Amino acid sequence: MVISNPCRKRRTSDPAQDERRSRKRLVLLLALLLAALTSWPCIGGPMPVWPTVGPSEPAHVGYLLVYTATEPFNDGDLMYYTHTDYELYSPRGVFLKKVRNSIVKGDETPERVSLAPGRYLVEAQSETDGIVRVPVIIADGRTTVVNLENDRRGRDKRSANR
Repeated sequence: MVISNPCRKRRTSDPAQDERRSRKRLVLLLALLLAALTSWPCIGGPMPVWPTVGPSEPAHVGYLLVYTATEPFNDGDLMYYTHTDYELYSPRGVFLKKVRNSIVKGDETPERVSLAPGRYLVEAQSETDGIVRVPVIIADGRTTVVNLENDRRGRDKRSANR
């Protein structure tokens, strides 16, 4: 005995109707995919930037400014004298960091480095004595200046900064 369900529609095998149904499904799938892609945060898109969390600098900080030997740099029109990089060590000689002593190759101003107060060793290139190590003390809120360069006219500038 065969029992048929009167609520169930009988499917016809009309190819045109099947084609319309497939197109509707494809359009619905593409619309869902497009909605998902536009609501998904993308890597290359604009992203909000929040303010920095925490203090901008430690409570106690001092600064170090090292005038190392300079290297000539000709950008084609002008001659620049950029300061060479140097290394920073603990008083016992443990390497702490390398300081790039200019922002760009044509920058003649040495980098001002913020450090915790204390004692350090600066290993840098002097214009008169080659590579030297200079003990420095960084004081809270003060700038310690180390001058290892010569005046471009050949005079030693170390005696000018005491």
